[in-house]
Amino acid sequence: MKLIRMVKVGNITNLSDARYCAGMGVDMLGFTTIEKQPGYVGPETFQEFRGWFNGPSVVAEVYGLPDGETLHEIMRNYLPDFVELGIAELPFVDLPSLALIVSTRGMQSAEKFLQQLATIHNQVAFILAEEEVEASDLKSISDHYPVLLQLTKPVDEHVLALPVKGFALKGNTEEKPGLKSYENLATVLEYLTKD
Repeated sequence: MKLIRMVKVGNITNLSDARYCAGMGVDMLGFTTIEKQPGYVGPETFQEFRGWFNGPSVVAEVYGLPDGETLHEIMRNYLPDFVELGIAELPFVDLPSLALIVSTRGMQSAEKFLQQLATIHNQVAFILAEEEVEASDLKSISDHYPVLLQLTKPVDEHVLALPVKGFALKGNTEEKPGLKSYENLATVLEYLTKD
């Protein structure tokens, strides 16, 4: 099974989501790595998950990052392929080798957002665009960086026509271990499946 666009599923909190997404060909799995943030997955739990899925790149979601030392700990404990963060967390990025996914969360304008990224331009792998970003801003950003569009609604031909590299989805909680609904994820992933 092959997806026609790149897909990142973030906020993974359970092994069921991680394995389901890996099996569906998702490119990246994101885990909340900051304590006290909703959906936090500690290093030990993450390592348990990591032994059960293969294929997708790992994204450390660091929204709410308090300092640079915490980022260094996350890098040691999770060994992520990418670090996802917002503009508020950028001052704590002091590792020039980090591949970043920067969210438009809190963006005032595309012009100002792009200026804020100027000093780390070479580290930005993707921009995670919130779904409510204006089409003109999305176009401006996609002229400079590959964009993953955060989806909360089903995909349609209009969404596929947008100037984006791929899409970002969110995992959801399990009712109890092994019992959960994949309806939201399945709807989008099946739409993006290439036979």
